[in-house]
Amino acid sequence: MQELEALYGDLAPQLYRYIVRLTGNEQLTQDILQETFLKAAEHLLVSPEILKPAWFYTVARNCYLAMLRGRGKQILVAQVDTRDSDPKNSPESAWEAGERRRSIREVLNMLPETYRTVLILREFENMSYQEIGMVMDLRLQQVKATLFRARRRFRQLYVRRENNEM
Repeated sequence: MQELEALYGDLAPQLYRYIVRLTGNEQLTQDILQETFLKAAEHLLVSPEILKPAWFYTVARNCYLAMLRGRGKQILVAQVDTRDSDPKNSPESAWEAGERRRSIREVLNMLPETYRTVLILREFENMSYQEIGMVMDLRLQQVKATLFRARRRFRQLYVRRENNEM
């Protein structure tokens, strides 16, 4: 059980950020995080060697997808971490940064789940292509292609959104 506590201490903050970006909902994030670590406790008794960080991300993603199916594929807003803003910024800079985060969040929400997930894992969680492949059950080439397509689609939607608002 101490091993699970250590894993929780190491991984819970990262998993929380990942899940909240997927769901945009703190209560749902807590539920998925709890479900993920409950599954880890079950696996710890059977096969503790599989409990690597990528396994936790995979289980969290699968829990998220299961909850999406259970909610009738209700669109959930992905959140962008707002703690990165510098308090020394002027009010105008802070407002612009907030608008940029809102735009990114809205565009991420327009993407299909696969594109949104691969972008969050790479750009926000800084996972390697191999780690993303393990989480999403994709081969390395599939990760690269999906990430390329996701970035291209994100860029198209972002430019279109920005041009329409001006």
